[in-house]
Amino acid sequence: MNKTYRVGIVHDTSRPGLGGHGTHLAFQGLSGVETVALADTNPEGISERLAQTGARRHYLSWEKMLDQERPDIVTVCSRLPDDHFPVIRAAVSRGCHIYCEKPLCATLTEADQIVALAKRHRVKVAVAHLGRHALVFRTMREMI
Repeated sequence: MNKTYRVGIVHDTSRPGLGGHGTHLAFQGLSGVETVALADTNPEGISERLAQTGARRHYLSWEKMLDQERPDIVTVCSRLPDDHFPVIRAAVSRGCHIYCEKPLCATLTEADQIVALAKRHRVKVAVAHLGRHALVFRTMREMI
């Protein structure tokens, strides 16, 4: 029996610094994955963002999304490292795997805590270093 992984996206479009890295779209088109919810404090234009991400439901609070949806994987999309730790700590403590925009967090102490929590709750934490897979970097590597 194949498991379907439930993904929750934390992508707050009301805050600056999100950038255009597309982390909120990371699981689109993958088999065995269902995007169950999008947490975004900005309700303006939410229908378009739900359609874009494929998320079934919208939450104004990532805490409520975690409690209601109980996702297997949480995507943390902000490019601001100070935004990451509270979400990661809460999600990992609930047994969620993490896919996080870089950088992982703001301090080495936070990183150490994330590693310890992930180990304790037996979950994986991955940081989105998408640039190394971009065509421009692959081409440059081939040229070198």
